[in-house]
Amino acid sequence: MATFDYTYRFNLLKPAEEILFDRIKKDDRHAFEELFRRFYSGLCRYAESIMKDETLAEDVVQLVFINIWEKRKELIINKNFKSYLFRSTFNTCLNQIKQKELSKKSSQALAILHSGIEQSFLIQIEADELERKIKLAIESLPQKCRLVFDLSRFEGLKNKEVATRLNLSIKTVEAHISKALNIIRSKIYK
Repeated sequence: MATFDYTYRFNLLKPAEEILFDRIKKDDRHAFEELFRRFYSGLCRYAESIMKDETLAEDVVQLVFINIWEKRKELIINKNFKSYLFRSTFNTCLNQIKQKELSKKSSQALAILHSGIEQSFLIQIEADELERKIKLAIESLPQKCRLVFDLSRFEGLKNKEVATRLNLSIKTVEAHISKALNIIRSKIYK
């Protein structure tokens, strides 16, 4: 009498990237390389739309994948894996923007350091200021634009899911996200 492998049946119901991620958790480098190949270029395009710099965008995506590999054992993904990748990329972009802003101001901080003020205190003030700017920029978005942005970036919904939930077209959702990113960038860099 043959036995039925329920693990195999369960895996048939999982999306391919979740199966790959299960294999990655078991140190399968080939699965990691496959996941990288599937998502790298799309994530780079997405990161470039935020960073406005191809090289920085590639660096961001590489950091995302390095983080996945390094934390593969303890990483728990409750949502769609693709959404997780895009949200991680978005958050890494924001962190890189923060670091870029801080390094730009570090020369100012060094000059002030010579006048007797501690550098770490100034950097913390600048980091707090940048975080405040990002929060204010998001809060300043028009209501519908902010709602679309929050659903897309912070709840990890796909554009189609956002469009369905808000009864909008996908093009309208894309326009709101683009507008939100432009507003956030303009508020951070002014």
